[in-house]
Amino acid sequence: MNFITFERDALFQEVWSTSISALAMKYGMSDNGLRKICIALDIPLPGRGHWQRITAGHNLPPPALPATKGPIQFVSTKAATGRPPPKDETWLQSRLSIETDSGSTITVEQELQNPHPFVKAAQKWVRREIIELYRSRDAVVNHSKTRSLEPNFEALNKPSWSGYIGRGSVMESPPDILPLRVSIEQSDRALRIWDALIKACVVRKIKVSVAELRLRVEEDGESVELRMSERIRQDASPGSREVKREPTGELRIFVQGIGVSKFEDQGDKLIETRLNDIIRYIFKCISQLKTQRIIFAERRKADAIAAEKKGLDRKAEVTARILRDEEDRQKALLIAEAGAWEQAAKIRAYADNVRTSIGLHGEPISEELQKWIDWTKSVADELDPTLRRVKGIVP
Repeated sequence: MNFITFERDALFQEVWSTSISALAMKYGMSDNGLRKICIALDIPLPGRGHWQRITAGHNLPPPALPATKGPIQFVSTKAATGRPPPKDETWLQSRLSIETDSGSTITVEQELQNPHPFVKAAQKWVRREIIELYRSRDAVVNHSKTRSLEPNFEALNKPSWSGYIGRGSVMESPPDILPLRVSIEQSDRALRIWDALIKACVVRKIKVSVAELRLRVEEDGESVELRMSERIRQDASPGSREVKREPTGELRIFVQGIGVSKFEDQGDKLIETRLNDIIRYIFKCISQLKTQRIIFAERRKADAIAAEKKGLDRKAEVTARILRDEEDRQKALLIAEAGAWEQAAKIRAYADNVRTSIGLHGEPISEELQKWIDWTKSVADELDPTLRRVKGIVP
């Protein structure tokens, strides 16, 4: 039995940085079991839909940890079945230790130099997008001056300035380009961050690919997905239903493994200084996913064994029922045979008694009576199962 000690402050930070299901998998217990520990430590939990809203780009800061008069530590005797095997722990620790080495610090260049092909493609898209957006903006300005017909850029499948403003003044990359949802002003910085992070992954032998608005990083058959966006500020005008949406210049990278975690600019501490933290988190996610895969494989194996045992038990039960039914049939047959034998014995006894009675009276047995006696014998022989049983002629 393994003992797990939960510290209230540390568990609070974990609960609000990743989902309960991911943490439960990490500690090898059920979601409900971990929730009960949080309740025992008086830790507030994220509400329903919290992580979906985070994934959608909402900024939902965690609440403050309230003071408590209760315990600040909880010791669980739950066996940590989700713990990685020693080999995987060594794999994870070796990679985490590399990230603490000053020589492995990831640096973001002031200018893009020999960008990775994914970044180069994204840079090309960004430049074209900006040109089209400014062209759309100028067309809107000219329209207001000349009162001419304003071109419908969206209908022409081109970026429109109104669409850009409507999204909160951010550009959205297409599915086959690095995931970007940033303003024009932050686009160059975002590309430089992506370039540094992708090159760091390549150096660490982590496979990278772009698919469905995500940067996918893979190692040892497990994958983690990343996307970048700029936080949008929403302000409602007094006395109006109109909501003004503006970019804040604060960049965020969402990392989705088992749960979703967010790395973002925090005051003077920019996301550029946290790229090694992101790499560390990627490795942790991969380790958890590998552990999850092992656990699921063990569960499938256990389920298969249980299903096989259930099938064998069901087969044994059917066999036992067939044997019971056969035994009941044989008992019923025995009772019927005994009854038939008893009837045959009575008939023979009766016929013998008739013969004896005639002899006592000194009268000869008539031909008709003899036929009757012979008939009774044949009836008794027909009823008597003894001979058939001896010869093995069993119904």
